[in-house]
Amino acid sequence: MAEHEMTLFQVGLAAFYIFLFKLTQQTDLCVLTISANRYRAELKDILGFFSNTLPQRMIIDPHWTLDQLFDCTKELCLKSMRHAHFPYQEMGELQGIQTLFLAEPICQAKCSSELVLKPSRSLLDDMVAKFDMTCSIDYNNEIRSITASLNVSTDLFDAKTISTMAYRFQCLLDQVFISVSSFVCNISLLLEHETELLQQVNMNNKFQYQSNLLLLHEQFANRVEEHPQKLAVVLDNQCLTYGELFYFAQLISYHLINACHIQPNDIVPLCVERSLERTIGILATLMSHAIYCPLTPNHPQQRLNGILRQTNAHCILTHDMTANKFESKTVNLSSLIRPNNIDIIDQSLNVPRRDFDEVAYIIFTSGSTGEPKGVQLTHRNLLLTVASYAYNGSILPTDTALQITPCSFDAHVPELLGCLIMGGTSILLHPDGNMQLNYLTSLVERNQASYMHSVPSHLSIICEQLEKDNAFERLVTLRSLCSSGEAMDIRSLNKFRRNTKATIFNLYGPAECTDVSIYKITQDVKQMIEPTCIGRLSPNLVCRILDPYMQTIIPDGHQIGELFVSGPSVFPGYLNRNDLTQCVLINGLSDRTEPYYKTGDLVRLDAYGSLHYVGRKDFMVKLRGQRIELGEIEHIILNASVNVTRCVVIKHQHSKTAHEYLVAYVQTTVMNIESLLQQRCQEQLPSYMVPSIFVLLDKLPLSTNGKIERRLLPQPDAIIEQIVQKRGEQPKTKIEQEVSAL
Repeated sequence: MAEHEMTLFQVGLAAFYIFLFKLTQQTDLCVLTISANRYRAELKDILGFFSNTLPQRMIIDPHWTLDQLFDCTKELCLKSMRHAHFPYQEMGELQGIQTLFLAEPICQAKCSSELVLKPSRSLLDDMVAKFDMTCSIDYNNEIRSITASLNVSTDLFDAKTISTMAYRFQCLLDQVFISVSSFVCNISLLLEHETELLQQVNMNNKFQYQSNLLLLHEQFANRVEEHPQKLAVVLDNQCLTYGELFYFAQLISYHLINACHIQPNDIVPLCVERSLERTIGILATLMSHAIYCPLTPNHPQQRLNGILRQTNAHCILTHDMTANKFESKTVNLSSLIRPNNIDIIDQSLNVPRRDFDEVAYIIFTSGSTGEPKGVQLTHRNLLLTVASYAYNGSILPTDTALQITPCSFDAHVPELLGCLIMGGTSILLHPDGNMQLNYLTSLVERNQASYMHSVPSHLSIICEQLEKDNAFERLVTLRSLCSSGEAMDIRSLNKFRRNTKATIFNLYGPAECTDVSIYKITQDVKQMIEPTCIGRLSPNLVCRILDPYMQTIIPDGHQIGELFVSGPSVFPGYLNRNDLTQCVLINGLSDRTEPYYKTGDLVRLDAYGSLHYVGRKDFMVKLRGQRIELGEIEHIILNASVNVTRCVVIKHQHSKTAHEYLVAYVQTTVMNIESLLQQRCQEQLPSYMVPSIFVLLDKLPLSTNGKIERRLLPQPDAIIEQIVQKRGEQPKTKIEQEVSAL
């Protein structure tokens, strides 16, 4: 204090600013202080109460050192004293000030060689707290000690929380008085038991795995040797045993190597509807030591062509339904998979063995730059993910698994291959089977399926239909239900839990690291389902939850931070995009040699070690389980016409139906452009990325710094109703029909 010529009050106020910043993660803080208000010499000796409440606003730069914060606090206090006589009540009326915190200067310092303090505890004598939080600091001259106290409103905080706050403030003061060269953002409020909790989160659920694990197709070959006559895949009236599936896959692999000259690490796109051929094609690609890349057949041709350019593919695997989508380089699986071709199979294909950490498959996801980006996943990534499924019991070798997930989801790979390399049976739906609910549930019943995966919105529709038909008995054989891609629908899950015996697993994980955490929901009715909970870390993964200044958040279930994940299921990088890879794979966050993946997801960590999903740091969203970069849609719209000057796309949830959909707000002077914009989106984007509504505006609302102010955009619910009323006709789109039905 002497070095900075500061009073104890000024130091305490600076510490209180840090305390509030670390607790609230806000940098713009306003704290009330009490001024003696004897600003004229003749007032000093007059008896009476002159004190005035003085707001002190500080905008903290988290990268300041404590030295810099002390200097700024001292300057703020000196400047504010010039206006200490201005009544606070009038100030509040003029500015509409709303204050939550009070810092009380309980001391007065006299200029002498010895600091003399006269503590005043008038604000702490009352049983009722006058403010949400009051901080007082005393100096005892006799024993030369400083005492800090917090008076906190029990209407806002319970006794345990208040006690914890006091310990945190003590922890902060210890750091403040040790080193004034520390940065404000590096001050930690973590207590000892919280540090231990963070360590336990990263130490739980570890299991040993072999360092020399077999590759994916080698694992499958072992299952073939164990039970060649067991059913591997079933599609309606078609089926293949493990032995048959292996031989057909080997046949296609032989063709890829000898006729198509596929080399190790070549990318082989597969544009095939859900079928036996697709399963054969995936395994054949891996047997050729090439890289599997799914293409969704119903995606726009322009998008498919863009992916082909990125992969530089020598051939494209198709079947009868998709053979005409491409002009050249196609290999029609339907024409090759013939029983009379089995004789030409060479039992010992001369292909060099690949490394366990080489890429096995690539999933293209939405990209903010206007082009999809390829997420590369290795054999290790998938095998360790499948091993964690078995460890947690979500899928087992004895399962008969219903394969629902489309190939546009990254989850279709562990769902299909995971089942096969574990030795289970995969039940395929025909391409349009997902929304044919009677067909889907009948498949579960007929094949006695024990495992199913569904996104929450799809599960909600299934449960509604089964309840309507009183047909939940069709799902009686289900042992495990996995759900991912969206926030859980508690109503549907409780309905499902009441009517089946299945254990529910809520899976969380971006494509870049397969599955990160698992939230297990048992049949125990006492277990309350927490809608935001994404559970505990998957085995052998570690995480860090960091604030914007790369400091660990407080694991109290309230503070929010960005999730960083490291471990064997984290991807090696994006295809041909080292720039993007360097942005998301971060080294140096711990003593681990493996990088951390920067997920962009905001989470909380509760006192029990469970993660809770809060939202996104950027504008990526998920709709019906599909990952969407809104920037990609905006890029398409902006380039659709010279008359479009600005655009912003949001995901909106209807206030009455709770259905989610995309809304595009377009700044344009041309009001008949909607059909053109919709056409351009349909030509270049998958159907789930095409906005349901285009709102044309003369001008989009902007903030003072020129950015689009999303909060001020008109609500789309009212716009839909206006459109329907203005037309004076029957609603056409799905969204219009939902609103009209209300």
